[in-house]
Amino acid sequence: MIEKLLYAFNNNPRNSKVVEYIFRQNLFDMIGKSRHEMVHSKMIAELLAGRYFDISKKATLMHFLDIVVMRAKEQGVIISQEFCNLVLSRSLLIDTLADKQTEYSLCDYAKNNSIDKKERLDIYLRYNLANTIKKRGNKVIEIFIENKVLSKEYDQQTQKYYDTCVDGRRALQLFIYLSPISQRELADYASLPEGMKPTGSDCSGNPVYIHICYQDILDHVISPLIEEKQMNNRDAVILKEYASCLELPALPEDDEIIGAKELSIMAVSDYERQLLTEFINNDDNARLLEIAVTHHLKRKLYSFGEEQCMSFEASLQAALRNYTNENGELKSQKDFRDIFGAQNGGARFLIYVVKKTDKKLYYIPTHLFEYSGKAYKTITDALKVAVKDYISRERKTISEVIKEFECIYERQKFHQHVFKDNSDPIRDVRYSQTPFTGLYIREKINQDKLAKINEILGDGFGIIPISSQCYHELLFCGDDTLWECYDKSLFNALKGTSYYYRKGAESRIEAINRVLSTHIQESHMSNVDRDLLERFYSNNSKLILSIYRILTENEQDPDIYLQRKEDYKKLLKA
Repeated sequence: MIEKLLYAFNNNPRNSKVVEYIFRQNLFDMIGKSRHEMVHSKMIAELLAGRYFDISKKATLMHFLDIVVMRAKEQGVIISQEFCNLVLSRSLLIDTLADKQTEYSLCDYAKNNSIDKKERLDIYLRYNLANTIKKRGNKVIEIFIENKVLSKEYDQQTQKYYDTCVDGRRALQLFIYLSPISQRELADYASLPEGMKPTGSDCSGNPVYIHICYQDILDHVISPLIEEKQMNNRDAVILKEYASCLELPALPEDDEIIGAKELSIMAVSDYERQLLTEFINNDDNARLLEIAVTHHLKRKLYSFGEEQCMSFEASLQAALRNYTNENGELKSQKDFRDIFGAQNGGARFLIYVVKKTDKKLYYIPTHLFEYSGKAYKTITDALKVAVKDYISRERKTISEVIKEFECIYERQKFHQHVFKDNSDPIRDVRYSQTPFTGLYIREKINQDKLAKINEILGDGFGIIPISSQCYHELLFCGDDTLWECYDKSLFNALKGTSYYYRKGAESRIEAINRVLSTHIQESHMSNVDRDLLERFYSNNSKLILSIYRILTENEQDPDIYLQRKEDYKKLLKA
């Protein structure tokens, strides 16, 4: 199978196009400076200075300020609202660039010789304005950028720089922290580990550094310039080479003291994202990639029938396809009940959330039942409230309600029904008493009857599937507002416990295989297949890394995203 996948990979002309794109060389790679921090600082400074690359000389700076305004709002960094309005309305008039420095000595800026001469501002820019920001009377903008290409902040740099530079020249000051972090991580800034954020704050403890990323620079500053048709050829070539430098995986240079060597990707262009997405949408490519990465990360590989070398979860999904109906319920609950558990007429193992203890597994419901904006643990609980409201609202009698539901469940010996009264001759202990004497509701109701029930009771009664994302938010965020539509009693017992999403079944593989006609088993590859996979990974590591960045950024399921993120970090290690 590995040979077939490799043959398909090698003989697909579209794949050749992707491989050539990822493995092309750029000027910065050729001179060994693709991850040299000073090189990137000089490029960013020149871009924002408008000396080169910029036809209008000022439009690029305004695009950059758009980023700053947007990120400041997301991160709760306070900057002048008047300034923000001037930027967004394009009413901020830049007169001249007064100063541009890279590796600018902090003691020179502050004119204080007592400051350590090793302390340097990565990028410093000063602009004179043609109009005044009236509230503070500013006619000058100062931009301080701390640039982190491969390292993190150390020794509270940003706090030192802010304390030294703040209000030094009566200018409107913008303190920027630039790093290759992804836009997805920036968008959820509150969840970002503190070690990845700048430490600088004002005397009141408010954040003062605005965190932006190289993806912002590529999307809003560089790409618009590359598309500018009037740019001269020399500048266009330099910009394209720099964009290529940002998006291609590269190793840090030997002359940088940055600790462990690892590959890095700083940003991804729209063209590369489209190219790689098309690549991974090919089933053979996706399968080969999954197997190669799983083997490289030294995880166990499983197989089911003809489908070999898949993860356990993927193998289990393949196996259960033979046992599920179109609605996703298992055909034989009896066979699977002891292994997976059952809920509301069918086991839905593939979306179960499982809490694992030392003794046994507990299975949590996959759906909540809703009525008028409130969720209930069982369909009976929800239906009781709905019927009570219906009787009160429509002034119905018990017998009228029972009669109305005969159109759904006829009163015949072998037809189960929703409602019954004390005189009902059918014996069935699984009825739940309502607040109304003589009215009972059957506890087990087929879900395909819900639409008809709603026609009688009115809109507002239904089912809410519980996704893994829902559990994740409810159990981890600590925000009580998320509980408003959920029954707290269903989840409180899980807080602070160890639980798993779609996991915990791997240890029960023997019990699962007693039910399956074709067994899931650990896959044992031949030495030839192992060697082929290792060579494929070694020869295509940059391609695999680029694809994994795209997969990680695009993943919607929070649990899979966290797993991909962790895998991506492992793959970065050279």
